[in-house]
Amino acid sequence: MGAAAIYDSNPEFCADIIANCVRSVERVICNYYPEGAWMEGTGYWHYATTYCVNLMATLESVVGTDFNLSKTKGFENTGMYSVETEGPNGTIGEHDSGTSKMTPYCNMYLAGKFNDPGLGAFKIHSLKKNNVVPPAVDLIWYKEEFDNP
Repeated sequence: MGAAAIYDSNPEFCADIIANCVRSVERVICNYYPEGAWMEGTGYWHYATTYCVNLMATLESVVGTDFNLSKTKGFENTGMYSVETEGPNGTIGEHDSGTSKMTPYCNMYLAGKFNDPGLGAFKIHSLKKNNVVPPAVDLIWYKEEFDNP
């Protein structure tokens, strides 16, 4: 993201860094295949997906494309992984993940990116249910249809 921050001042230099970054992420993002789950549980899903979303949103904003990272098979379903692993008392603790209540801000981005108002609605429901103040970034990705899917 540092290269994206100074892209306008030195696009040639930054383009090379961004290309290397995208190639590196391509090696890992394929792990969302086939259904969007993450191989090491919910805690690492949250970590990996948050960084993927931050990268994709930054690339879209700065260079106008995420270089098809979001089209990686399985990634379009990954928001549902956090929904499906959420129980009444928190997430299902698998591998070395805890059982905390998750309200990942990446789901608001994923709901908009993949036109899934139900995912956005679930995010809003989780925030209210868990009495969590939404992060400011949710305002960037919020869409009115998330209130009434």
